[in-house]
Amino acid sequence: WRSSVPLRHRLRGPSMRVRPLAALLSLATVAALALAPTAAAAPPATGSLDGPPPLCGVWTSRVVASGFALLENIAALPSGDLLLSEMSATSLTSSRPDQGALWRLTPGGTRHLVTPITSPGGIVVDGNQAYVTFGNSIPSLILNTPTSGITRVDLATGQRTTVATGLVMSNGLAALPGGRLLTTGGAGANDHPTLVEADGTHRPFAPWITSSNGIARDPKSGDLFIGRSFVHPSEVVRVTERGELVQRYPFAGIGPLVGADDLDLAPDGKLYVAQNSGARVVQIDPSSGAQCVVADQQWSASSIAATDANTLYATSLLGTVTEYRRG
Repeated sequence: WRSSVPLRHRLRGPSMRVRPLAALLSLATVAALALAPTAAAAPPATGSLDGPPPLCGVWTSRVVASGFALLENIAALPSGDLLLSEMSATSLTSSRPDQGALWRLTPGGTRHLVTPITSPGGIVVDGNQAYVTFGNSIPSLILNTPTSGITRVDLATGQRTTVATGLVMSNGLAALPGGRLLTTGGAGANDHPTLVEADGTHRPFAPWITSSNGIARDPKSGDLFIGRSFVHPSEVVRVTERGELVQRYPFAGIGPLVGADDLDLAPDGKLYVAQNSGARVVQIDPSSGAQCVVADQQWSASSIAATDANTLYATSLLGTVTEYRRG
């Protein structure tokens, strides 16, 4: 379906489905994380904590696909198709190898299974290959078990090659120069990003970025934007490739009830953030810090792919893919 009515004024969706699911994802960590501190030494924050930002004008929406299990991440291919990482509901609490998959989806809604992957998370596209995190499960997080990693998938054949192992709940993913990868550790208070070298060895990256989640890299400056979910306030931090803090972009609201999840940088430089618990898609202008809302009824928003300055695709933990177009 498609609507040109501003999203804030539409009827509310099935909130009774959403809030229990958000609670399931949060309760394992929120007790310890709700008031977890943000970085002590930081430049002035850019953004407002006074209330939700205004609408970003009018965006139309269209449900491209539904009926998936939990959709954790999305990435756009040059062809216009989308890659989706799907987890089953029980994959959050177990590590069975048959629970999870990488899918290819056309803008028209046709889906094709690329390959099964255990509890997949972040996706990075590199030509005819994709890097995907696996083992993105709550037991790995709570028990601090290094059962997660990164796999490389041949998109033509579905063949997988393990790139890194020994990670804990590897979630978000970004590519750095020199064949390096940066991955985040989910939503725990002590879960910081991890730098994976081209040979698969890895080490902590900017350990002060706790409760790290989605990552996007600015190809012009090389800076990284990293979402922090279960801190207060929930925020996006901008850091250099050495992990030095450049800027903070906090969100209004109680941190865990906002839940900054995955994010993506559009070709025009605007940053788009999926607020999982807050059920919003928010735009940030990194230069000014100005924020506005693209959609405030994107229930259990989990990931964003900004294919151009006027087109976004958002996934949800309810198994939907929604297209948003400006105007």
